[in-house]
Amino acid sequence: MNPLLNLMLSNALVAAVLFAILMLLRRWIKNPAVMHLFLLLILVKLITPAYWQPQFDLLSTVSVSPAFPEEDVSANAASEVTPPNPTTDPIQPVPQSAGPPPEQSELTFPGLNVPAEKERSTLAQSITNTKTEEAASITTWWSLLSSDTQSGTELFARLFMLAWITGTTGWFLLAFWRIIRFQKYLRQALPASKQLNQIAAELAARIGLKSAPQIQMVSGNVSPLLWACFSRARIILPNGLLEQLNEAEIKTLLLHELAHYRRGDHCVRLIELLATGVYWWNPVLWLVRREIRNTEEACCDAWVVQTLPDQRRAYAEVLVKAIGYVSRPQHITAATGMGSQQILEQRLKSIMCETLSGNISRLTKIAIVVIALVLLPFAPMLGQPTAETVAAQDKRALPAAEEILAGYRANFKKLMPVEMTYRVLTQENMNCINEDRRQLKGLEMLLNMDRAELENAFKVVFENTDVNARQKDEYFRALTMDFVRKKLLFEGNLTPEAIQSRLKESLAERRYLWTDGKSFHQRWSTDEKALEANLKRGPVWPAENLNTHYHAIKMISWSDNQQLPMRHWYGNGPDNRSTRATIGNKLSGINSFKTIAPLGLKELPWKEIHSYGLDNSMSESPDHYQVIGRAKFRGRPVILMDGFFTPGGEPTELRYRMRAWVDPAQGYLPLRMEWALVDDANKVVRGLHQETEVLEVKKVADGYYPVRIKFQEYTFDSLGIEKQIKEIGVENLGDRPLPDLPLVPGRVKIWEATEFTPRKAIDPATLALEFPKGTLYENEIDGGRYRAGDPKPIPPPLEYTPKLQVGDIAPPLEVASWLDGKSRSLDDFRGKVVVLLFVDIFAFSDIPDDMQLHLGMKRDLFKKIQMKYAAQGVAFLEIHPVGTTTDQVRAYQKFRQPKTLAAIDAGTNAKAGTTINKYTDLGEMNAFLIGRDGRIIMSTDSAVDYGFESYCYYAATKLNIPIETPVTLPEEDMEEAMHQIRRILEFIISEQLDRALAVENKSSGK
Repeated sequence: MNPLLNLMLSNALVAAVLFAILMLLRRWIKNPAVMHLFLLLILVKLITPAYWQPQFDLLSTVSVSPAFPEEDVSANAASEVTPPNPTTDPIQPVPQSAGPPPEQSELTFPGLNVPAEKERSTLAQSITNTKTEEAASITTWWSLLSSDTQSGTELFARLFMLAWITGTTGWFLLAFWRIIRFQKYLRQALPASKQLNQIAAELAARIGLKSAPQIQMVSGNVSPLLWACFSRARIILPNGLLEQLNEAEIKTLLLHELAHYRRGDHCVRLIELLATGVYWWNPVLWLVRREIRNTEEACCDAWVVQTLPDQRRAYAEVLVKAIGYVSRPQHITAATGMGSQQILEQRLKSIMCETLSGNISRLTKIAIVVIALVLLPFAPMLGQPTAETVAAQDKRALPAAEEILAGYRANFKKLMPVEMTYRVLTQENMNCINEDRRQLKGLEMLLNMDRAELENAFKVVFENTDVNARQKDEYFRALTMDFVRKKLLFEGNLTPEAIQSRLKESLAERRYLWTDGKSFHQRWSTDEKALEANLKRGPVWPAENLNTHYHAIKMISWSDNQQLPMRHWYGNGPDNRSTRATIGNKLSGINSFKTIAPLGLKELPWKEIHSYGLDNSMSESPDHYQVIGRAKFRGRPVILMDGFFTPGGEPTELRYRMRAWVDPAQGYLPLRMEWALVDDANKVVRGLHQETEVLEVKKVADGYYPVRIKFQEYTFDSLGIEKQIKEIGVENLGDRPLPDLPLVPGRVKIWEATEFTPRKAIDPATLALEFPKGTLYENEIDGGRYRAGDPKPIPPPLEYTPKLQVGDIAPPLEVASWLDGKSRSLDDFRGKVVVLLFVDIFAFSDIPDDMQLHLGMKRDLFKKIQMKYAAQGVAFLEIHPVGTTTDQVRAYQKFRQPKTLAAIDAGTNAKAGTTINKYTDLGEMNAFLIGRDGRIIMSTDSAVDYGFESYCYYAATKLNIPIETPVTLPEEDMEEAMHQIRRILEFIISEQLDRALAVENKSSGK
């Protein structure tokens, strides 16, 4: 059944049940305002979409398919579906229809040389067991309703939908005509007198209105009413009626209409108008409308009596006069009047004799809101699921898996080579949003953990591996960086604007593709914000066109005719200073290259293919598949086939099952596929993981191509998981896993071919994809970098080789003298954490100003670090260059403060002292951290510390400093950049010192 029709009928059924329950309980509901809210809830339910749609096996459309023992469904038969009709005309924009292809009337059934229309009659005869030959040759309504190609329920649903749409169109046309006609009538209305407006303003203030709506006077027998359709609200009063009323009666009349306005009954009219247009055929709708208007009048009666308790009789007389004033029934759409004559007697009794109330308690409001939240999203789906399955009676008549897979590929061979442009639309739902929120909570919890808690949480990573402390450090730094990046990503995706965008359908991908099954060429935009960019389908020769027309488009070509078959262009402009292309023979390294386009290829030259796509699911070995039987899908006879695969990841007794509904009459295309984990009994556990449905098929060039495909992804039931945690209690979770919950529908992707041309050759120059002269590219075969036009590789840059690695024993100190005149060595500090500083106090007068800023920052940083950690037992040692005098060192220490154990390096060359030459070749201010065991912990020289660059990124994430920092900064931003660098270095050094101080003293001499 059509999903929209199913949903609307489901809403009508729920509304009918709710209305019946409400009518049974109405004798106990004394407050008309409560009754009105429940009725309004039923009205809103009729036009509310739903996301909670449990399946109920009602209105079943199952029809048992015969075994067809005479049918030979084979790959060869598939090629004889239609007479040859070669064409190279492209299919211009794909229609958005989701129904079966319109060409089905041309089809013949595989294996039978009889028209489809005669076959339908034959099938109808076999199903109904008709004994007369005349019944088999006559196409009657009954044969159409009972045939396998179109079930009776499906045809009835289509006819009903047609009548429904026709009636809806007629109703809205009639409603709009009445509204326009009344609007024209109101053109002759005149403003009310100043006295009448003053009375209305006073009454409006008494019932809580800031201002009263405009009052207009008209002639003619029109009932007093509130009008607010496509205009500001107005109270319409007939002159003739007001002439019959005294002042008290006029007050009650105005108060009645003001009560309608105060309650918002004019907004209810608009909801009523929409619901009536959709459900004009539903008697429940008309009953609900009548009851809503009756309760509205009762509520307004209560407002008038409560506000003017001494004017009951005057109000009752106004009702009699107003209703009697109208000589004939009126049809004023979307207007709120004085009520009908049918319930006048009941209203008069209530006004004169009863205690009326129109107020609703807070508890009642909360209860109604809860009921609304439960009922509005609820819509039980009628009938069976889309794919209805009945096993065949004769398994021998079914094609084998080999034939189905071969037929699938044979269908696409008729179309090859193909050229197309396609796009991918995506839309998420609240299940995706809720899962991201749950992930964000988990990341925030992990980021709040200390190192010990993280190690315990990820202890399984290190249980069976031999890793040292440094490797652990790098792992947890990388882990933290990943957590922070993901947290920022989730936060960006969960802003109100981002959520609103994600819930809308948006363009996610747009590509051009050409392939003959072995060679291919693909193009896609480099800018996600410019997905509609022209992909320039023509040839790119001469190669300079790449710089002028294709700098914002990525390209990749693969051809067996090329010595290096893969050429990848990802240029972003005419600047050739950066790598812009790649050549090689492997596609696995290009993560951005993949295709959802079904091409029927058995052995693909690339691996990055859509996991749940048609090709990936229909290209495994036949041993993985099992033909189950015959089935029905959207009224079409199809073959049901299962494919079984071992799930990746952790070992499990379960296996993945791909269930496909294959149409042999349309090139063995799987019209629907479902993926789920199943047990040994082939029973689905934890629900579906993914489903794919072909929405539209085109017949072209003797073959069939699915030009529109829906990919329904599934995600975790985050709300269900949170409910589990709440029921179990966080404190009781421990290490036990939560019970598995079925996945819920998540993001939807719609793949569609916007242009499709079968049997289209490609220009050899386009496939060759020559790079412009001078383009910098990488050769993945030899690992070299080249420039197009030059056969010689570019020499690799010289790399600095550090003298020390983290973990090496710190070399001994060879100094000319210590400042205090004493003699000491590094061994004297065993058991302590040592910070060894190489300081050049002359550097500040010999280098440019920008470098002085850098070295000054380092000087101030070490001063701050020393003042903090010297009190904790950390030894700070300074080594000054050869030739520095003691007076210069003392002057420097007095300027910098606090004092430090200082020495002057030994040697004869000021630029290469004996001690500094053991540690580094770099002459600027450097610091080495030495642990209690005398080994190097870290250095501020990034060339020495292997993981220093990643450590800086880690520190930046912990300090909430943006990771993406430009290479060059304007001068006015340099000071801020240096400040951020200082923060990062201070964090790193402090963390390493804290960790080193926490290590117990294990040296033998201490």
